[in-house]
Amino acid sequence: MVSLAGFLAGQQGGGRGGAGPVVSTSVRLENWGRLHLAAPGIIGWRVGVRSDAFGRLPFSEAAARIDALNVAFVEGFGGQEFSREIPKKLDYNLAPGELTAVKDRLRSLNLQMPVYFAPVIGDENAARKLFQFAKGLAVETIVGSPDPASLAMIDKLANEFSVNMALYNRSRKETPGYWNAESLLKAVEGRSKRIGAYIDVGAWTEEGLNPVAELTALKERLIGANLSFRSTRGGKDHDTSVMAEINRLGLKPSFITVDAHESVDLSKSLESLDKALQPIMAESIAQFARATPIQRPDLLANPEERRRMEAQLSTDLQRYDLTLEDVKRKIDAALPQQSPAKPKRPRKLLILDLCVGYNGHLANRFAVDYALDLMGKKTGAWETVLSNDLDNLKYEKIKQFDAVYLNNTVGTLLVDQQVRDGLSRFVREGGGLAGNHGTGHAEMDWPEFGEMLGTYHGTHRENTEKAMVKIDDPKSPLTSAFAGQEFLHQDEFFRFPDGPYSREKLHVLLSMDVAKTDMNQGLPCSHPCSRADNDYGLSWIHNYGKGRVFFCALGHRPTLLTNPAMASYFMSGIQFILGDLEADTTPSARLSTKR
Repeated sequence: MVSLAGFLAGQQGGGRGGAGPVVSTSVRLENWGRLHLAAPGIIGWRVGVRSDAFGRLPFSEAAARIDALNVAFVEGFGGQEFSREIPKKLDYNLAPGELTAVKDRLRSLNLQMPVYFAPVIGDENAARKLFQFAKGLAVETIVGSPDPASLAMIDKLANEFSVNMALYNRSRKETPGYWNAESLLKAVEGRSKRIGAYIDVGAWTEEGLNPVAELTALKERLIGANLSFRSTRGGKDHDTSVMAEINRLGLKPSFITVDAHESVDLSKSLESLDKALQPIMAESIAQFARATPIQRPDLLANPEERRRMEAQLSTDLQRYDLTLEDVKRKIDAALPQQSPAKPKRPRKLLILDLCVGYNGHLANRFAVDYALDLMGKKTGAWETVLSNDLDNLKYEKIKQFDAVYLNNTVGTLLVDQQVRDGLSRFVREGGGLAGNHGTGHAEMDWPEFGEMLGTYHGTHRENTEKAMVKIDDPKSPLTSAFAGQEFLHQDEFFRFPDGPYSREKLHVLLSMDVAKTDMNQGLPCSHPCSRADNDYGLSWIHNYGKGRVFFCALGHRPTLLTNPAMASYFMSGIQFILGDLEADTTPSARLSTKR
């Protein structure tokens, strides 16, 4: 079965015995806010920028600029001063307290430095200090251009410290010992796998070499790559082709840097990189999706896979003192016996529950899958198709459905351009779209998704919060089961501090009653989540083009639809997006003038 690695989420803050916590100053988006941020967890590639990319700026200030560019990884440069307060080179001559300052700066910006460029390697004594320094900063790979005669010594140290050494091909003149694939392979012949190549695609291009052919010859000896995405070096096509070849060969380089100089707009280079990443990541996600069954063990033909999924779900449910049979029994009892509206024609609902950025929510995804499927069967209101095959969202296939339900689909999932075009066209032309909980924290690199759903940037406190839920529109047919009565609810309450969420666009049905809720329960949000207007919408409907959208931020717990009123609410929401239940979608901010 294909699997995706967990996202590389650095810890914000963190104590330092006696010195107090490190205050986070990062302004970067979450790990799936851009494709290159999502790449580590999807294809295993870490993309970063060299710290000397900003002229004479010291490392500390350059790191802040890298964070502001929405880049999570930095390649440290040994010839650079650390900071104005510590005007010393970023190398092994730093004192212990100064090394702590380096670590604190990286932690405060939530940056990782897996690669360090050493301008000089030196003799064995100096090299040992270099490897000790790298190990102390959690560097995985040292990049440099050592004398080929010293590689035996370097290989020994690399294995002693478990830190790689990547040979950097600058040019035929500067690094004659390993300026192309042939000489690189000759240099590393007989060496351990900790000695490899850090290729500069621009340098190869300027030397008249074919970067793809050179890379193909190197194969698994590739440790890192420096791309330019700069028309001044004619490297854009080469860079894209090199990335495609790295993917074709199944390589996982330690690091990929985007080359930069003061005359280059790094943000545009990163945009070009993301465009090149899109088809590569889409292919990987599609394979993962086809190999990942929806969270319904009863649908699995293979007994061993069915038992494995049941075991995983049972383990997840233990946190709530529940079993699979408990959840099914309680959902069965809570579901409405008939639909609130008569279907205008036979309806077909597609449900996906794939998570790319987070592998939790197993039991709650099962509960929603089970409940919505059973709702359709009990009432005859719709036929449910449960599948994580993303090809179903491409236009020629999605047309067979009346609506699509994204069940807790956290992360960067809808990357394939055909999938994006298919889903957005489907909704604009009159199809339905719904989602719950984690789907409000997904597809952050695709602005149109946020406009369709009503948000894509949710953040939350602990999942033990209790909040009073207000019925914003008690006259809506969707909220009729609540009879206008607000209710206390425990959940992981997503907030939507920015992005497309707005009462100017959305018809809000449920929200947090701030006046009756303790707004400081448990651990704080991982990202800023407060709103100046104290408007914390939880569920809404709206029209997107001719289509209909329903979203509910609730659903961390598998018990959500064991509540009859909530089950009825969700059934009404599904019938709304299917086109069978009419409801007012006037944006809430305009309702006072309409009514």
